[in-house]
Amino acid sequence: MSPVSSTQLTFPERVQHEEARFALTALRGQLQAGAKQSVSLAQLKTFDSSALALMLALQRSARAQSGELTWMDVPPLMQSLAQVYGVMSLLGLEAPSH
Repeated sequence: MSPVSSTQLTFPERVQHEEARFALTALRGQLQAGAKQSVSLAQLKTFDSSALALMLALQRSARAQSGELTWMDVPPLMQSLAQVYGVMSLLGLEAPSH
């Protein structure tokens, strides 16, 4: 059985500790079981490590539903944060170019 056609989710403009739980609930509600979905971080402007935790939690939720996520428009600072925390490969991200 092939995965459902691709759809895109979008991170909010701000994801810090205060917003992370709400954002996770909203984004989880958009996951489709068995689907290949992309997640755009193009709107993300203000964030802390909670946004990285949100990415990991959302990916875990997608995989639990036999889905697959692809991260798009990841800000360079977020890529650097993922590299510092050692989760680049878990998220399927490439090292930022300098």
